[in-house]
Amino acid sequence: MNMKTLGPAASSLLSRLNEMGRPIFTLSEAQHVLRANYGNTKKLLHDLVRLNWLRRLGRGRYLIVPLGVSDRNEYTADELLIAAHLVPRYYISWWTALHHYGYTEQVSRKVYIAVTAQNRPLTLAGVTYQFVTLKKNKFFGFEDVWVLDQKVKMASREKMIIDCLDRPDLCGGIVEAAKGLWNGRTELDASRLVRHAVRMKERTVCKRLGYLLEFFKLGGKSDLLRLQAMMLPGWSLLDPTLPKTGKYRSRWKLRLNVRDEDLRSWKST
Repeated sequence: MNMKTLGPAASSLLSRLNEMGRPIFTLSEAQHVLRANYGNTKKLLHDLVRLNWLRRLGRGRYLIVPLGVSDRNEYTADELLIAAHLVPRYYISWWTALHHYGYTEQVSRKVYIAVTAQNRPLTLAGVTYQFVTLKKNKFFGFEDVWVLDQKVKMASREKMIIDCLDRPDLCGGIVEAAKGLWNGRTELDASRLVRHAVRMKERTVCKRLGYLLEFFKLGGKSDLLRLQAMMLPGWSLLDPTLPKTGKYRSRWKLRLNVRDEDLRSWKST
């Protein structure tokens, strides 16, 4: 199959989108290129999906299948590029960002995407795109990173760690978050970590960050004092994904349901 087998409208659309560097595009963008109405554009895109020239990504978004792909039915682009085109307001964090920055060797078949409005998970070519709805005060701390030749919004290194401490369930547990903190110790700014934790307005995050900074002997005394100032009475679990067991650490108002040796066990592997 080649471009010559397509009609003039379809051939023109795909050629123009490739020239624009838009391997992933929206229905409205296709309308603009074709200068056609909604109904005709939607039918054309439907036909191109059926013929495996396009993959539908949901919500009026499509992926061009390049010429020369041996199995057009199974083709998918880089998962981070797909994530960048699924919703207009987003950033990538948690386990996905830990792996992107090289702070964990563990690979997840989910891409974790922070959003401000609820979206259903989407699975494409065996990869699940999991949308995590954040409140306004938590939706910050991201930047553009280059993936191939396109920009993708990714949590900064510091915000990624804070996101993981807020939702350990989305990064493989507190041990993976601790591993990320240690592996990134030469690149992470402890004061920025503290500022992000305070800005989140989640006192449990401040407790977990303070405990781990102290545990690994990272950060300064002023950082720890600022985190302690955020604490209120009441106990929190170090890892909310695990049972309510373990000793209490009054300094951080935490129940340590992860043993010290488990927090550092990966350092000897």
